[in-house]
Amino acid sequence: IRTLFQLSTFSEWVECVDSVADVPAAWILLVASAVFTGLGVVSTVTAITVEVAFNRFKHIDQRRLLNRIHKLRLVLRDMKKRLMSVIHQRRDCDKNVSVQKDRLQQETPFKQLLRMWSSQRPSLSRNIPQPSWPWWLLSSTSRVSTLNSKREEDLGLNFPTEEADEGEAGESFLTIEELEFLLSGPVSSRLLKLGVRGDQVMVAFQKLDIHHLGRVKVDELLGVLARIIQPLQGIDVAATKSILRRSLLDSQQLGIDTDRCQESFFEITEKLRGVQLCWPVEETVEAAWLKASLRDTVSKEKLAILRRNNRALSRRVMLMQRKLRHVRSYTANICPFGKAARGSRGLVDDDCSTIGSADRGYE
Repeated sequence: IRTLFQLSTFSEWVECVDSVADVPAAWILLVASAVFTGLGVVSTVTAITVEVAFNRFKHIDQRRLLNRIHKLRLVLRDMKKRLMSVIHQRRDCDKNVSVQKDRLQQETPFKQLLRMWSSQRPSLSRNIPQPSWPWWLLSSTSRVSTLNSKREEDLGLNFPTEEADEGEAGESFLTIEELEFLLSGPVSSRLLKLGVRGDQVMVAFQKLDIHHLGRVKVDELLGVLARIIQPLQGIDVAATKSILRRSLLDSQQLGIDTDRCQESFFEITEKLRGVQLCWPVEETVEAAWLKASLRDTVSKEKLAILRRNNRALSRRVMLMQRKLRHVRSYTANICPFGKAARGSRGLVDDDCSTIGSADRGYE
């Protein structure tokens, strides 16, 4: 026990052990076990308290996050209602304009003339009296128009216009102008309170508009805004990894395709180098080419004749040299001076030979 207490840096403990050296060892063991048990209990209670507090704070954070998501859903629901109201108002205006245009186009010329005369013109109404058409004429024209419209409805000739079709097919689409109109209102302040900025909404719109049509689906945009404030999940990480893997595979395939394209270009270049372009030429140029070709043919023939003559001359020279060597050997045998000259053939040149010279002569 004294050795255990000496491991510490406090000298008071050593003095305490010296003072209680006479105490029985059982009491000392009991006190030490009590101290260690107390430390274990305190550490256990501390760990339990920390874990409970951590779980409590985590639960509070989850509740706050769920409250934010619930509020965001309410804001998005209100935003969707505003969007649909704005879209319907604009489309109703467009439909009214299109219906008026269709009515003006379907009206008879006589009815248009009646409308032109019945419209009040302030600059001329004071001086020029407007004509009063008979009631039976007006009733007949209106009756004819109603009969025509009923007949078209019975036959199914009232086809919807293209603008109406686009309105029915695109009820859940949102354009960039409508989004800017909404963000300029009180919706932006409510989104800011929930932690969603206007630039994030615009970036989400641009990311969804992959075909650059200037419009996206309302449900998709609201889903993206709901995912902005949610924490990162495993599905998001997996989607990011799949996108990275797909981009790597696309880059590898692009490199392979680039190499193949480069090889194809090399083959095309080699084939183009072997192509000879032919085009018609003038008569003078063609005659000049013919003369040059004939001149080349004559020169080739002359060169061949010259080569044959050179070969014949070289053969004759070789025969003369052989005959000359034979004559020299014969004269050397009959001339004693020639024997002495034979031994010094390396010192005496052939041109300096004394055979048949005027000074020496034959002995």
